[in-house]
Amino acid sequence: KKHYSAYHYLQLIKQFNICDKHSTPASKNAYNSRIRMFLDYLGEHKLTNNRYLFLALTNVAAPCENLVVTLTDEEQSLLGEKFADENSSISLRAKAIIQLGLYMGIRRCDIVSLRFNDIDWQNSTISFVQSKTSYGMSLPMPDQVANALYQYIMEERPESECDTVFVQNKAPFESVSSQVC
Repeated sequence: KKHYSAYHYLQLIKQFNICDKHSTPASKNAYNSRIRMFLDYLGEHKLTNNRYLFLALTNVAAPCENLVVTLTDEEQSLLGEKFADENSSISLRAKAIIQLGLYMGIRRCDIVSLRFNDIDWQNSTISFVQSKTSYGMSLPMPDQVANALYQYIMEERPESECDTVFVQNKAPFESVSSQVC
């Protein structure tokens, strides 16, 4: 067993990070996390003179900000007109999906996972467990959303054994992916 000093390993890591082709902090951190595990292994098996060398590599990436795009009042009004227009080219499925997101704030991953038993028509509510947070939600369903869902289910949704509300338009009639949203 040959032992290298902590300084030797730190110089190798520094050189790696300088030469690393990945430019974002998140991608560099992904590689450093693997190096950190390797250094932990070396220390655990006494292959380096410093058991805690792995702590020299931090596990911090620059914060990532995502912009949330919201519709203006004018854009919401235009959408409302499109929903009301019987001759609109928007499919009934698209109308129902858009309204679930717009008026109820349901995430796309939860919209495509929505099941028939999540909808309580009698009490006008939709209840489900959020995919992202694992929290149970029970939301009041506005009449326009209920009408859009009902219209899609009765007039456009193909017959399918699938228990999700939204299915593909062409066979096999399985659940849609979140890209549909």
